[in-house]
Parts: sequence; C-alpha cells; structure tokens
Amino acid sequence: MRPRTSDRGPAFALALALLLAGLANSSRGDTTRVKTGRGTFLVEIDAPDLAARGDGDDLVLVGPGDEELRLRLEPERPEGSSREPVMTIRREGRPVVTIRRISTARVQPTASGPGRTILGGGGLGPAWALAITPDGKTLASGHQGSLRVWDLATRTERFGVPVPKIVRRVAFTPDGSTIASAEYTFVGGKPVGNVVVRDGKTGEARRMGKPVDTGLHGVAIDHEGKVIVSSSWGEADMHVWDAATAGEVGTLKGHTGAVSTIAYSPDGKTLASAGDTTVRLWDVDTGTVRKIFRGHTKSVESLAFSADGKTLASGGGDDTARAWDVATGKLLATIECDDPVLAVAISPDGKAIASASARWGNGFYGQAPAEVQVWDVASSRRLAKLPDQPNQVFGMVFTPDGKSLITASLSGAVIVWDLAEFRAGAGAPK
Repeated sequence: MRPRTSDRGPAFALALALLLAGLANSSRGDTTRVKTGRGTFLVEIDAPDLAARGDGDDLVLVGPGDEELRLRLEPERPEGSSREPVMTIRREGRPVVTIRRISTARVQPTASGPGRTILGGGGLGPAWALAITPDGKTLASGHQGSLRVWDLATRTERFGVPVPKIVRRVAFTPDGSTIASAEYTFVGGKPVGNVVVRDGKTGEARRMGKPVDTGLHGVAIDHEGKVIVSSSWGEADMHVWDAATAGEVGTLKGHTGAVSTIAYSPDGKTLASAGDTTVRLWDVDTGTVRKIFRGHTKSVESLAFSADGKTLASGGGDDTARAWDVATGKLLATIECDDPVLAVAISPDGKAIASASARWGNGFYGQAPAEVQVWDVASSRRLAKLPDQPNQVFGMVFTPDGKSLITASLSGAVIVWDLAEFRAGAGAPK
C-alpha cells in the first residue's frame, strides 16, 4: 500500500529533505496515535525532536524548526495488507518514522436488513459487552459512554444510562433484577475503574466498589446477586466483592497472567476464568480450583457456558475457538480461525460455537473488521458466516432458542442476526 500525500512532487521531496536535515542524530523511541479524517494511525518515531499530529484529513510530521511534512493517506484497499507499515521514512538507512494503520474511518451501520436487526439504529458509541437473561427477554449492552437495556421481544430499548466511562463487561442475575458492570476510564494514563452494582429495571447505580487501577476487564455476579467477581488485564488475581456493600471481601489466586474473562456456570456452582493460556474452574463454595483446562497456546480472551452447563467454549489469541466437556475436562473440538478469537458464544444445546476473529490491526486488536462464524462442535465444520462487520466484535451471545446470534461491535452497532439467513454452504469445511 503506497501513501498519497498532499503533494508527491518536488515540493514533497523538499519538505522531506528539510524535515530530515533538521533532526538530531540521537535516537529516542516514541509511539503515538494520530487521528485524521481518514482513519487513526500509530506513528513510531525514533527521533527526539520530531512530532506528529492530525489536521483534518492530513497526518502532519513536525520538525524542530516547525518544518512540516503533510501526508494524506488513502483509505485501506481490500487487497492491502494491514500487517505492513503504511509508510516508513528512513535517514541513512535507519527508520525514523514508521506509520501503521490502527483503523480506517468507516460508515456506521444504521439500517436493519434481511436477516439482521440493528438495535437502536446503530451509532451508539463503541459497544464492548453483552449479557442476556436466561429467559431471553432482556439484553444489556455496555458501551463507551453508556449502558443500555433492550426488550428482545420487541427489539426496542427499555432504557439507557449515561456512563462517563467504558462499560467493559456486564452481567445479569438470572432474574434480571441486578446488573454488575466493570467500568473504567483513563486517569493520568492509568485505566482506573470500578465494579458497579446497578438496578436491572432502571440502570441506576446502587453501589460502587473502590477504584481499581489495573484495568477492569471481567465481571460476573452469582445467581443470588450477593457476590461479584472481577478481573483485570493488569494482574493475575481476581477480586471478590460483597454486592450488598460493594466492599472487597477476598481474592482468588492461581492464574499466572492477566485474567481476561470470567463467567458463572448456569447452576451457579462453578466459576470459570481464563486469561493466561489456561481455563480454570473454581468451586464457588470453597474458592478452590476444581479443574484446569490446557490447550490454548496464547492468552484466552473469552468464555461461554452452554445453557445446561455441560460444555464450555473458549477463544484465544492462538487463532482458535475450543469446546470443553465441563465434567471431564475433555477437549471436544478445536476450531481453527484465521486470526485471534476475541469473543465466543455457545448455543444453548452446546452443539454450536460462534467465533469473532480479529484481523490484525497494526498491533491493536479491535481496530479492524471482524469475521464472525458459527461452527458445529461435533465435526468442526462451518455452519454459517455473517457479513464482515466494520469493526471488532467483543460481545456475543446466542438467544435461548439458538436461532439468533447477537453481536456488539466497536462500530457502535448491536445486531440481532437470524442465522437461517446466513447458512448458505452450511457444512462446507473451512
């Protein structure tokens, strides 16, 4: 992929020469994100007196004497490789500027179509998380800037609550009366957040745990709404909270790396957690590990129990989605995808797994189109493939009848997909 600049003729060459001539010979590595009207870019600078900024559609490099080099980079073409730098500027053979694409500005989906219903018309702010009540009547979605609750029978919004944070995870009690959420924002460069207990009927915050600065990433609430467990990307321990007071009452230790995802089993007797290369099952009453599932070779990013609790799905950075027999720990299936699997869902009967894969976004997951597929556990054959979504999917659930899949995308869209519409070529091996 070659960049187009505001001027690629003699004026461009002169601007580039002046910029490089003014730079000191010393090195100093720095990385910054630059947002332009054409997308967001990661700019790696190895020069102490060079800076980058966005100005409309242009990415501007600024030298020590205010010399400017303006770059207008084209939107990414389908055949382009997002793994490669968009542009590298060298001086005497040494890279001083490397520009990589993080995201491309895309039109948000706003209209429903055949086989899909976009809740609220889309454009609700990046959607990070989903939770559904066991009866399938109520859906919660966590966004950057809000928490929303939906009536799935009518596919309309019941209410939305402004939240001045990223609502990274949400979880319901089975009766839908309580929502637990993991919410954070960046303060002084640190991801500072809270575990929040909310009323499931209004979204009102009842209680809030003490601030946590390790990047809250997972949350689960027990069936009685009394105990909440949280996890963070910055530590291996999980924290246990009293839902009545929002006070911390204990920790669960065992993982060797950050814990990305946690979930209670449908009967409430087991807590599943994952983040390093293992999946662990905990006895809720004793707080001890019952089983450890090994097989993933990179971090595990997502977990989901089947409705009967007999099967557990996991997805990870090793480009696989897996299905496990909860009782025996037997690996039932390994589904190979093309990219890291950042979200999984499992059908109520445990016979199908949905995977949401990240196409590499120049070093950042979640900044590239998502590939969502549904697989048969017994044969590892693909059953359905959804149209690519304009940005990564981190939240995903099946409806209790298994006929629909709901996805939450960083594009801001929460979509209900009728899987029957996307089964063309069902059973064809990948």
